[in-house]
Amino acid sequence: MKQWEMAKLYGDDARVRFFIGVVRDKDRLVRALSGIDYVVHAAATKIVPTAEYNPFECVKTNVLGQ
Repeated sequence: MKQWEMAKLYGDDARVRFFIGVVRDKDRLVRALSGIDYVVHAAATKIVPTAEYNPFECVKTNVLGQ
């Protein structure tokens, strides 16, 4: 939802592209980052009970970006 809202605000700016994917998918990541200078990785496990139940996955996603 937030990406859709941001695309409405910045969709006409050729410098900005929006992708949804899994950072663990190397081929998708390579295609998405082709010709890109800056990346904002804003995905996170934000639900505390989920993070507490899956601490290692939470660290991979929130800290390591894997």
